[in-house]
Amino acid sequence: MGARGKSVRAASAAAPGVNAGMEGLAHHPYPSSGPDGRALLAGGSPREILARLVDGDPLGLRAVVYERLRARAYLLEADRVFLRSLARVARYAPRYRGEPELALWLAGMVDEALLDLLDEDREGAAPAPPADDTLAGLARPLGLDPGAMRAACARFHALPEEERRTFFALVVEGRDLDALARDSGESATAIARRARKALLTVILRTPPRKKP
Repeated sequence: MGARGKSVRAASAAAPGVNAGMEGLAHHPYPSSGPDGRALLAGGSPREILARLVDGDPLGLRAVVYERLRARAYLLEADRVFLRSLARVARYAPRYRGEPELALWLAGMVDEALLDLLDEDREGAAPAPPADDTLAGLARPLGLDPGAMRAACARFHALPEEERRTFFALVVEGRDLDALARDSGESATAIARRARKALLTVILRTPPRKKP
């Protein structure tokens, strides 16, 4: 086994600690798009709609947040994304006329909230709240100070999506490297190379340079 594979397996060996902090990003049911959900968005001002949505998460928006974080391989606090998504849904609910179906519309709202937060973290447009238990749970197995985790995640988010997905699968979800290679049809070496680059980008202040 090459050095790349060993370094990735070492990171994956910390998966119990990582998964304990990131377990919310695993598998959650998608909300239905029935009439009850659409009724919650109808009538009243954005503030009144927000008050309806906050009480018990009747739209199942938190599940959408978990699914989109996992699908896009972003290391953002789910609670932070959830609150931003709630505000966005309430703001645009008066314009919703039933198309596309509610589940897809909600996913779009969450995706826009994700992009807003990524822009803020990249540009430092808003004071960064301290890393929550989710990011702290990822920082400890990687040997990082939780206070530095938000900057590390911003570096990670600048990586190509394929590299983020590979890191997410191996380190966050704790998938086995060989099993991932079998399922994808790629060589374990190629997968490990992508995961190692992502891992070093998170740990180091600058991404590793390509060899000439």
